[in-house]
Amino acid sequence: MKTTAENRLPLDEGITRKEINALINEPGLVSESRAILPQANDFNRVVEILGFMDDQPVTVNEIAMHEGFSRRQADYYLDALEYLFLVRKTGKATYEPTEYAITISSLPYKQKYLCFAKLILIHPVFRRFFTDCACREMICTHADAIVMLKENGYSVEDSATLRRRAGTIRCWIAWIYSLAWDVRMDYA
Repeated sequence: MKTTAENRLPLDEGITRKEINALINEPGLVSESRAILPQANDFNRVVEILGFMDDQPVTVNEIAMHEGFSRRQADYYLDALEYLFLVRKTGKATYEPTEYAITISSLPYKQKYLCFAKLILIHPVFRRFFTDCACREMICTHADAIVMLKENGYSVEDSATLRRRAGTIRCWIAWIYSLAWDVRMDYA
């Protein structure tokens, strides 16, 4: 039985390009005005942190120690989980998984990772970037991501912050495509 290196599932049970692209037709966009776009490029770390929480509240310092992060980096990744509705802040520096996160965590691999991808794509700027990448059959450039951020109302005083947020968009979309065993997306 053949398996993919990334997901270790039998190919006939793995996630396909068709399933990834079908996510774009899922309903339920959210308003971007409710949260700041995260700066946490490694989506595998987002998933890992949620697993580390194991349905229990954790502090920023616990995440920092577990992941080998600075406190600031831990904040970025917890902000990413909050942006995706997977954690809520319960104290000054304490977070707990949401009921939705607990439900997703108990799903089989394929459904769990498709849910994570869907949570990314309910945000308009990610959905737009995903659609553009699907049309081009490659991960769009950093400059493309910055333009999309500006067109979607993201403006920050610091251009370095905008570049970091654009980097997160590119990395998360690349992560989504990496789930499919039958897709290889190159970077523009």
